[in-house]
Amino acid sequence: MSISSSTQSVYTNNVVIRFSIPNYRPIESEFTPFLSNNDPPPDDLIKPARARAGHPNIARQTIAAQIDMLNQRLAQLQQLSTQFADQEDSYLSIASLSRRFPSELIVEVAKWCFKDDGVMDEQDRLTFMHLRCVSRRWREALLSAHCFWRGLHVRNGWPVAKAICSWFDRGGPDWPVVLRIDEWDPPQANDLPYETPGRLTLLFKSQRQWKEIKLPENMDPHCVRHILESLSDGPLQSWENCVMLRLPSWEGWVAWPSLRRRSRTFAQALPNLQTLELTLAKSSVKSPISHPTVSDLRVDLSHIVAVEGLLSLLTTLPNVQKLSLVGTRLGRSVASSGSLGRRQIELPNVRYLQLTASVADYIRHILLPNLDTLKIVTANQNPMSSTLVPLLNLLHNSLLLRTIDLEESEFSAPCVASVLKHAPKSVEELRVAGPGWYIFKVFLDDAQFGDEDVLAGLKRIYHPCFDPADFDILIRFFSKRKTRLDGNVCLEAAQGDKKGTGQIISIIYEDISKLDTSICAEQVEKLRCLGVTLSSSS
Repeated sequence: MSISSSTQSVYTNNVVIRFSIPNYRPIESEFTPFLSNNDPPPDDLIKPARARAGHPNIARQTIAAQIDMLNQRLAQLQQLSTQFADQEDSYLSIASLSRRFPSELIVEVAKWCFKDDGVMDEQDRLTFMHLRCVSRRWREALLSAHCFWRGLHVRNGWPVAKAICSWFDRGGPDWPVVLRIDEWDPPQANDLPYETPGRLTLLFKSQRQWKEIKLPENMDPHCVRHILESLSDGPLQSWENCVMLRLPSWEGWVAWPSLRRRSRTFAQALPNLQTLELTLAKSSVKSPISHPTVSDLRVDLSHIVAVEGLLSLLTTLPNVQKLSLVGTRLGRSVASSGSLGRRQIELPNVRYLQLTASVADYIRHILLPNLDTLKIVTANQNPMSSTLVPLLNLLHNSLLLRTIDLEESEFSAPCVASVLKHAPKSVEELRVAGPGWYIFKVFLDDAQFGDEDVLAGLKRIYHPCFDPADFDILIRFFSKRKTRLDGNVCLEAAQGDKKGTGQIISIIYEDISKLDTSICAEQVEKLRCLGVTLSSSS
């Protein structure tokens, strides 16, 4: 037996490729019976079978050679196709509308790459550099657009002070700028610190207009005084549009920096200031500043500031509506003259209060009758200790409180339970920042809180992420809560008091992607029967 072949031709790109294809024939009939059994064949069939076994091998080698040749040609054609595709892209790029974008549209496209406030950090500035490399027109458009040169966030301001000035100069002199500095660390050389006043003068004693300035905590006191003197004695037009100011700690905060008669007061120097961040020094007992329009105040008290220092500051800023206090580490006592006794000051305009770390020694002297929102960032305290009492008293007296915001991951569960237990009935919203629901678990497993209701007027709970494991604790907690509420309704009905059975509570998740209603339908229905619904905030 021999294997015949046929010749075929392929025409590609004016090239003729001829190749031989072996013709396939079935195995001869005399061999067929032995393919379905294992019987030994006759001797006269063994030799022909061995001889004919080499023919298919030769055919396979021939086909493999033809395949290699076709693969080589296919690779050539694919490469040619890629070249034509690149050529097509080149022509389309030349004719693209993006090459004819007007400068205004280029600027608007670039704005989408950055934050809305226009403040560029290190990564933003790198992105901005890449955008300027798109083309000469893009570079010209972005360099001439003032909006990209009006906000900077730098890690260390000392070595880049001149560069900061050059950056802001591109934005023009007629628009307020934003500067946020994390550190101010000059190199450790004997002659270089003498350059600091010149660098500060370059930054702050120019005709530049400021919208926001955030100075680092670690600035040298002489630097701070230099900046404050530019506030009190420098050009008024540089500061009149400033709405946000962060000042570092300064031991010299006893009087406004300049005592010359023509010096402006703090309020005169910053007539439109709205947000103020201060780090009070340990020696602060009397506020050196006052301002009638500051509405957002953040005070760092981590240097164990005397209580009198904080109270003096609060009384000189009567319009504060949002107050944030950063306290001392646990176990550190706060200085006081001892003459305060039970003195309290009332801040009727404060609607929002944020507490970080231990601030008990301060809030015991503050009354907030119109407080609407309380945010607690860190409260890792023993709920039985006296340090928690001022916070609980504050809750008890805040009859208009509507929202409690908890960064749950920082809390001890009993502390949170104490807060919820003493919260007024006016609270309608609970915001939980951390994962899980272990704060509710305390009310199930801890005998101290087992019989307590949680926020009787609660309507909404905001939580970052749904987890199917939440169902167990939620169903247990709200089942116990419903039993208690139903018992209260029966008691009230027996006493003739016809009140409702409680509000429907909505648990609103930022991320609810793990909730599969087809799998969790039974649990969702159980919660609905308990007066609880699950939804997404988006």
